[in-house]
Amino acid sequence: MVPVRNLLARSLDKTVATLTQALEAYRGNPSGEPLHDLRVALRRTAALAALFRNIPADGDGRAERDAAQELRRGLSAARQNDVSRGLLTDLTAEEPDLAPAIAALLPSFTAETTSSAASAVSGAEQIVSLLSAWKERAAGVSGEDEGAFRGKVSKRLRKARKKLLSFGKPTRKTLHEERIAGKALRYRLELLAGALPSAAPLVKASKSFQDALGEAHDWACLLEDVRARVDGLPRIRRAGALALVIVAEEKRAERLETARSEAEAFFGILRDADLTVPEPPAPPAAAVPAEAKPRSPRPRRAAPRAPRAPRTSRK
Repeated sequence: MVPVRNLLARSLDKTVATLTQALEAYRGNPSGEPLHDLRVALRRTAALAALFRNIPADGDGRAERDAAQELRRGLSAARQNDVSRGLLTDLTAEEPDLAPAIAALLPSFTAETTSSAASAVSGAEQIVSLLSAWKERAAGVSGEDEGAFRGKVSKRLRKARKKLLSFGKPTRKTLHEERIAGKALRYRLELLAGALPSAAPLVKASKSFQDALGEAHDWACLLEDVRARVDGLPRIRRAGALALVIVAEEKRAERLETARSEAEAFFGILRDADLTVPEPPAPPAAAVPAEAKPRSPRPRRAAPRAPRAPRTSRK
């Protein structure tokens, strides 16, 4: 298992790299997938800041989280316009009778403007700087506070789980907030890969749940957007737009029912999962060389005797 102090450094490295990559793509095209990827990177940044806030010192993570959330919310309208345009375009093929009404609605779902995109780029660059500074502060953390760090992270995970489970199966009213809570928990679990054994299985189990919530939310937003635009259409197109409302309502209901089923399955797994970050194993002790046994002295060989002198005979 990875110590929390090492996990924070690794998470900061990964988040900075992901956010930088998403930002570069967004510079070239502030819509579509680049816009989506930038908002996901900002969500991951906020999740990191929430999970590791006040580590290593009080105040760490607060500015990073606030900045990431503010920028992501500022990009929400542009992203929803992108999603709605995609859904309407797909519906044109599925429901040819609705094509004239859809064609009349599409121009109102405008793309991101150049000025707002430039502002988003500047905001993302500031967040990258904040994360880099946090990484420098975290570099000198010793292992003495490891137990306290693990306690904070585990408590925050359990709190995020409690919040998500409190919604129960999603409804029209709770769909949006439940989706946000689910993402917050998922991104925090992803950061704990290698430190929490249950993290990877829970992330995998949450995928169908998150996908179903996302689709239901997209259709709910489209339904709201179309209703808001019906009165502004030429009278000849209003009947088609009202028919589109009916179709969007049916799509939302279908996706919401799927999300309710997926929630029941995922919550059953989540409810019993162990979210306590375990203590990392102690490093192996250095091998102590065995004490050398004293060697028995070798017996000394007797020195060879000097040859006797020959005896002389007496006369």
